[in-house]
Amino acid sequence: MTPEAVFHRNHPDYFYTVTPETMRCRIRVKRGECSRISVNYRDIYKNYFHGIKDIRLSELMRVATDQYFDYYEGLVPVQEMSALAYFFILENSTDTYYYGNYHFHDHIPADTMEMFEVPIFTRNEGIDIPAWARDAVVYEIFPERFADGDPSLHPAKIMPWDAKVDYRQFIGGNIAGILGKLDYLEELGINTVYFTPLFESDTTHKYNTFDYFKVDPHFGTNEDLIKLVHEAHRRGIRVILDAVFNHCGVEFFAFKDVLEKGADSRYKDWFEIKKFPLEVKNFPDYRSYGFWGMMPKLAAWNEEVREYFYKVGRYWIETADIDGWRLDVAPEIDRRFWRGFRDTVKKAKPDALIVGEVWHNASMWLEGDQFDTNMNYPFLGAVTGFFAQGKTLPSQLDIQLGHVRGWYRPEIYDNLWNLIDSHDTARLMYHCEGDIRRMKAAVFFQMTYTGVPMILYGDETGMDGSAEFCRAGMVWDTKKRNNELLDHYKKAIFLRNKHDILRRGDIRTIITDDEHRIYGYRREYEGRRLDIYINNSDEIQTISLDKPFARDIWSGREFNSAAGKLEIPISPKEGVILSD
Repeated sequence: MTPEAVFHRNHPDYFYTVTPETMRCRIRVKRGECSRISVNYRDIYKNYFHGIKDIRLSELMRVATDQYFDYYEGLVPVQEMSALAYFFILENSTDTYYYGNYHFHDHIPADTMEMFEVPIFTRNEGIDIPAWARDAVVYEIFPERFADGDPSLHPAKIMPWDAKVDYRQFIGGNIAGILGKLDYLEELGINTVYFTPLFESDTTHKYNTFDYFKVDPHFGTNEDLIKLVHEAHRRGIRVILDAVFNHCGVEFFAFKDVLEKGADSRYKDWFEIKKFPLEVKNFPDYRSYGFWGMMPKLAAWNEEVREYFYKVGRYWIETADIDGWRLDVAPEIDRRFWRGFRDTVKKAKPDALIVGEVWHNASMWLEGDQFDTNMNYPFLGAVTGFFAQGKTLPSQLDIQLGHVRGWYRPEIYDNLWNLIDSHDTARLMYHCEGDIRRMKAAVFFQMTYTGVPMILYGDETGMDGSAEFCRAGMVWDTKKRNNELLDHYKKAIFLRNKHDILRRGDIRTIITDDEHRIYGYRREYEGRRLDIYINNSDEIQTISLDKPFARDIWSGREFNSAAGKLEIPISPKEGVILSD
């Protein structure tokens, strides 16, 4: 046993409430060192004040593995128990170890000072994520580039719709255009749409907001947005808006006042200003997002700033009935702000979803008091390396996924937004170098793996583009779009929406075959299971299974063997979803 590799703490990341009668316990150990781990626990008051020996044992299961560690977890029934004392029993082929209160013991702990403790109040601190969130298939729309339904709204200068445009150039997308494409989204199988900013600004991206209570005139009106949400809801599609509260635009009323009045402005404390007078330029004399002077950073700890943006969060829920917010550059805003924002949003709409944009480990924001979920950018990296670029082996992919799995409790991990690209990255098809087989394999994985799939508009039509050119106009011409890929998306989304195992099932790895580039994982839910295998090689590969029958729900093929051993071929860059 390697003691320094063992980690557990009585913290919500490692011992937490699932239901009032059930908690979940987690522990990390060195990879491959344990064959069995269990947790021994008892009620402190029953055992030590009333002489009732209510001692229980729960076995933990290995749920994830990364390059260095195995992660074990399991449910701990706590009916009729209050404050808990517990320790771990770690076993391998030769020895048994007892770990409690951050120490290894050479005997079975009996004194609570040798154990970890969980007080009773933690029983009321579970995570409450909207029930609908795990069933979502999210579609990201960049409004300026999605669809044009009202040319009268165009800016003075626009480029042709199919021109190769960068992030600065307008092509004329608007809300009317989106309204006209809701049936397309419904047919695709989308049930949640995330819009990048819709509010008034002078850029295509609108991340330099001028007025948080007004839809940009080139997109339409507030009434148009209200109608859009209503029509989306009528089709069973929820709507998430982008909350850009870290920074604003230079025409935002408060910053405009500071520009005009300098140190005499009543809003000067809404920003972090080094010296007056102010000049709008890059690397300005005030804090700004990315040192771009056009996006001055807001002082989110200021009480007036907090209340203003809490009002924004509440306003669009009450006015347009939106279903949640995606939080732009969330780590750059202090967590006290987000706690208050969550309270405001949940009071306005209890099942509203709050989604963070944290590109790395977001654990500190996902403890139930700030965000409901997060954009899973590490998933993007893993998918790009394995499917698009072919640089990663199945065992390495599993390590990357397991590493992220080790960050989060399963209730969080299973609700992460699994994106394969976004408006801030190169499109996956760009990394696939136009190879539709690679793209289809990645989509197959995205739709069958645990978590919530997120699609950037146009991925389903074969759009590509580097990070600079990823925001091109949506391809609507049926002769120009990749209809084979579009059909693949429809099929994969349909299967995900049809089979609750693919949306809600637990997950575990069943094979990492580096030689043949096969990756396999199992989804299990309510006593049912699906075994999924992906062949990421360029040749047909065959898997051997000790069973007499299996059905591939992806292709509809059935496999039978009187001898009880199946040989199932998998085509290059394709997968199977096997049921018993």
